[in-house]
Amino acid sequence: MKTILLVDDDPEIRETIAELLNDEYRVIGKASGDEALSEANTNQGIDIFLLDVNLPGISGYELCRMLKEKPAFEYSAFIFLSGMGGDDDIVEGFEVGGDDYIVKPVRSRELIAKLQSICTLKERTRRAQDDAQMAQKVAFNAMSDSSQLGRVIEFLTEVSVAESTDALMHSLFRTLDSLGLNCEIQVRMPAETFTCTPYDISSPLVAKLIDQAWQHGRIIDFHQRTLYNAPHISILVKNMPLDNPDEYGRLKDTLASLVVGADTRLKSLMNESIIRRSSDKIEALMGEIKDNVSQQSQKAHQLMNDLFNDMRETMIVTALSEEQEDYILSMLDTHIKALVQLVMDGEAVNSQLRELFELIQQSEN
Repeated sequence: MKTILLVDDDPEIRETIAELLNDEYRVIGKASGDEALSEANTNQGIDIFLLDVNLPGISGYELCRMLKEKPAFEYSAFIFLSGMGGDDDIVEGFEVGGDDYIVKPVRSRELIAKLQSICTLKERTRRAQDDAQMAQKVAFNAMSDSSQLGRVIEFLTEVSVAESTDALMHSLFRTLDSLGLNCEIQVRMPAETFTCTPYDISSPLVAKLIDQAWQHGRIIDFHQRTLYNAPHISILVKNMPLDNPDEYGRLKDTLASLVVGADTRLKSLMNESIIRRSSDKIEALMGEIKDNVSQQSQKAHQLMNDLFNDMRETMIVTALSEEQEDYILSMLDTHIKALVQLVMDGEAVNSQLRELFELIQQSEN
């Protein structure tokens, strides 16, 4: 049941209107503007104000203006009652925020019809404004989500080609700053662990806090601070918007994406570093193998030549028959060819190792 505040200095009019409307409305009667203001200050659930224009003290027009300034009556209806119904009177009523104007004497059907009409209109207006506010909120959230998504995509694009930890950190801090966040970051790598702000290393207390907390959950909240964790990186946000649940939720999703993207690139950088070190070792080893194979090849050739020459001289001294010499030389030639083939096989192995090294270099790039 809707509540009507009827303000008229004529008690007979108040009684007549109250009897007419009591079945459909809760009617509160007051005789002056001061009484009406006092009632409005304590009862903010008034749906309709029926105001006599010519009240003692505060006029109905002035009373309407004062009540319209109160947020509690934003959707309340204001209808003026007056014995004067000239154009100037009606215009003044609308100028102070009135919704309708009824000329006395009040006719029952007119009053009931106008009350029903104004209630329907106010309800539609309230719903339309609520829908507009909701649409505005949804649009704002969508724009905020789109803006933050754009920053995440930009960061992931940049970090995918970052060639060092410093480049990754620079891009991450710049993205966090664009989101209005005050952060400190810890990076954990096999060779070192460091915690820093955008400008310097972090305090020992912050570093110790992250050291102790990062393994206890992916997202850890404490007061206005939130810690986002991945295996190789943590982001400590020191100014999460706790007073804005929608923005807080959007930032949580955004930061979770950022920390995962940064961690993925960190792992890639560490793997690339391992591959580079392995490549350097393989290259050095390949050089040693090549030198050893070359030296062994030269020694084998020299030994075979020396052996062949020694055997020829021995055969001359020992006066072997021609048939015996041919047999021995043939046997030596067979073994020399076998040794030469062995040397060539060693060179083939060296070539294969070189090919393997080149493939490793290609995979690194």
